[in-house]
Amino acid sequence: MNTLDKNLIRKYICSDPQNVVVVSHTSPDGDAIGSSLAMNRLMKAFGHKSVVIIPDTFPDYYGWLPGIGDIIVAENEPEKALELISNATLQVIVDMNALKRALKLESALQNAKADRILIDHHILTNNIFEAAYSSPDVSSTSELVFDVIESINPDLIDKDIAEYIYTGIVTDTANFFHGNMTDRTFEINAELIRKGIDIVKINQVLYHTFSESRIRLL
Repeated sequence: MNTLDKNLIRKYICSDPQNVVVVSHTSPDGDAIGSSLAMNRLMKAFGHKSVVIIPDTFPDYYGWLPGIGDIIVAENEPEKALELISNATLQVIVDMNALKRALKLESALQNAKADRILIDHHILTNNIFEAAYSSPDVSSTSELVFDVIESINPDLIDKDIAEYIYTGIVTDTANFFHGNMTDRTFEINAELIRKGIDIVKINQVLYHTFSESRIRLL
């Protein structure tokens, strides 16, 4: 199931200010983190009270991303995460085609009295969302987030957002080694470079920075 209606997604983003939770999946990767932070920045630009919530902690080599310290990690702050979800009027679900991928947050997300929108590149088999921008034919959710932001106002894509989106694309393609890459993927990356990001530095941090635990895992 592909759902590619950006107009309805934009309607929610450009609405009156709401309490927003941006949520992604357990064991968050670069695409989950990058797309979440980008959408969080976008929601705040439109006056929403927005926060990112992830079920469990992220790898330390993403720690350089701007604003990552403000993410609520549910396994560390369970009561705060559940309270924020309960009080939200809008859920922005990214890189997560089913709420069960949020593990212990699933029930809270499902039972909350909030509208729910999705931006995702996995196969959507059960559309439980009020609005969805979803396609498995792109490299990453971050690529779709770029499309959404660009369709609203390209000037909103600053250097920070460009770093978020590049991180999502480069990690979900394993440094452009696999995945549903198209000419559009590389057009987006060219635009991100024009925003001033240093792709060599980012690649070094993502692929050549190793904690002891990461080395042991490898």
